[in-house]
Amino acid sequence: GERPFSLVLLDLDDFKRWNDERGHPEGDRLLREVARFLVAQVRQGDLVGRWGGEEFALLLPATGPREALAIAERLRQGLRALGITGSFGVAAYRGGLQDLYRRADEALYRAKALGKDRVAQAD
Repeated sequence: GERPFSLVLLDLDDFKRWNDERGHPEGDRLLREVARFLVAQVRQGDLVGRWGGEEFALLLPATGPREALAIAERLRQGLRALGITGSFGVAAYRGGLQDLYRRADEALYRAKALGKDRVAQAD
């Protein structure tokens, strides 16, 4: 059958406030730091990209829902060392890329709504 893969969406919590309080150069520096952190943390073959604003997307090949959740949780904890928190939405591919993105985005929204600094998994 098809090999599983998962999508993780990450949104930095309260990034606008960080920018307002510390200035845009500091915000840009933080985004670069987060990008470097993500690239350093993922496995070979995983894809990391900035998804506009303060959002990042991670495409995890050959990764089912449980493993993707564990990866996102590890990243969430690691972000705190950079002085910021993040909310994560995780979805496993079930056929249809738009469906995958929509489900990951809904999970991300749920993580935000539940109080941020957490990982939520798509149903």
